[in-house]
Amino acid sequence: MKRNRKLVFSILSALVAVLLIAQPAFAGDRWRFGFGANRKLTDYPDWPTLGASWFHIWGPYPNYNVSGLTFFPMVAAYGDLMGTETLESLQQQYNWKPQYYPPGTVWIISNELEYDTFCTKNNVPLNPCRAITPTEYAEKFKKYYDIIRQLQPYGPTYKFAIGFINAIPEAGRPFTLADVLDAYKARWGVDMPVDVFNLHVYGFGRSIDFDYCFVPTITTYRQVMANKGYRDKPLMITEVGVLEGVYVQNVPQDYVLNFMVRAFDWLRTARSDTTGMPSDDNRLVQRWTWFALTSWHPSDIHKWQKTALFDIDTKQITVVGQQYRAYLQSLTHTITTTVQPGWNLLSVPVELSSYATTDVLSSLTGSYDLAYTYDAQTDTWRTYNVGAPPAANTLTTLNPGDGLWVRVTAPDSWVVTGEEQAVSRIVLYEGWNLIAYPLTTAKPIDAALSSIAGKYTAVYAYDPASPEPWQKYMPGAPSWVSNLSQMTPGKGYWVKVTQDCTAEFME
Repeated sequence: MKRNRKLVFSILSALVAVLLIAQPAFAGDRWRFGFGANRKLTDYPDWPTLGASWFHIWGPYPNYNVSGLTFFPMVAAYGDLMGTETLESLQQQYNWKPQYYPPGTVWIISNELEYDTFCTKNNVPLNPCRAITPTEYAEKFKKYYDIIRQLQPYGPTYKFAIGFINAIPEAGRPFTLADVLDAYKARWGVDMPVDVFNLHVYGFGRSIDFDYCFVPTITTYRQVMANKGYRDKPLMITEVGVLEGVYVQNVPQDYVLNFMVRAFDWLRTARSDTTGMPSDDNRLVQRWTWFALTSWHPSDIHKWQKTALFDIDTKQITVVGQQYRAYLQSLTHTITTTVQPGWNLLSVPVELSSYATTDVLSSLTGSYDLAYTYDAQTDTWRTYNVGAPPAANTLTTLNPGDGLWVRVTAPDSWVVTGEEQAVSRIVLYEGWNLIAYPLTTAKPIDAALSSIAGKYTAVYAYDPASPEPWQKYMPGAPSWVSNLSQMTPGKGYWVKVTQDCTAEFME
């Protein structure tokens, strides 16, 4: 029985690691967005309209029930320097609200290592009150790592996030991320078992903040992660927003709105081939939460009014919350493509919840009878015949990135709805490739294929409504040679390349 239980937990742990770390290629980005809930979430009835997927509360115990959000509990953030939560208190909370602690839950150990001060250590007064040291944090991390893994029934599957600590050495900064990782190894003789790394990154109302604070803070942190052997671990930002009163006393509201959009755009697209997370397409940051749900601070309930998603007094969504909501809504698109009787060359330009051929083509049910796609790597065709026995069909699931030939039997419209893909990569093989155009906006061909400039010699599209259905683009050829100028959402394309390469498409 013990062996079976260990096997089950091993399988659960492996599954959780895949779900947490190795997000699928062509995944959308909505799952990355969250917020910090610094007040009782259920007091703000419109919070579901934000469209976020996760939240944290700077503590381990939500005293309310919500659904549709993943909760990231935080322990050992306040009170005693070595933490106040015990195995008994955490187990009691799990037993009370198990829905918040499913297999694979990420536990954040401490809040801000260099800023949070404590006046007791193991219930012994500290005079003066002070922040934690790297060695003390090494002991604290291991303490809660060991406690949380004992929680029943899913403790062995739980993941652990480090508290926020900057990676950039600066005068007056007591220690950095590298110091904390080194201290753990010196204290315990092994690498720190961090599953998820954690940052806080802000703007402060100055024009220089994004380029000289926001971006370097993240890129330096990722460099240290790579240097220390943690490159393929997720990095989440549990606080991203604008802090008023640090350098600028009255930050304009437009600054906050512009900073939000610029930050989200950057977080969704920033990549590095040397420090990014390989299993997430070399992205630098995997998830982030906006700071914060409300303006509440222990010293002033209106302190963060400019950056709050909801008004703490009226409970209504603010202009910042409206922009957050609009940004996430903008990620979802419905693409409609007119199809004609005969062969049509199509492709999926958004992320779908299912890539089963029947689901992809569900809007054409009754209006098509055959579908084909081509694998350039193996030089083989896969087919789906509506009237054939299931076992006879080799195209049961479409690969994102594939172009798709569909034989239509009556005029119709093909409709797909899904989330845009900020960056998509399609592997091409020498010769002809049948590919998707995985973007929601049309682009000139040379712009769309700029990542493989000089490596392709021809692009073909097919328009059954045109007297000359085949359209072509030859890079560098006179304009009269080419009658195709742009790539369009919903359309598929044949692309001929001179060598194996990867095309990168960016919204």
